[in-house]
Amino acid sequence: MHEANTADRPDRYNIAGDKQLDNLELAQTISTLMGVENLDYELVDTHTQRPGHDPHYGLDSTKLHDLGWTPPLTFEESLKNTIEWQRDNPQWMNH
Repeated sequence: MHEANTADRPDRYNIAGDKQLDNLELAQTISTLMGVENLDYELVDTHTQRPGHDPHYGLDSTKLHDLGWTPPLTFEESLKNTIEWQRDNPQWMNH
């Protein structure tokens, strides 16, 4: 219930995926889904270049899961759908 002279503070819910990947794993997954056989990449030591940089930003989706919510698709399904949409709609990618 809203109280006069106060700011509404609704609950916040983090939406976290079902997988935790590093950048290389993500790039390799994307290249596989796009049919690229040999991913050309260079590893960069970000810890030396960016001291104090957090290597992981964790989200806790417990509140959402406690309500019975589950993602409608897996990470791979969602990523595959996104890649297919981008391939089918190149006009949206050129802006």
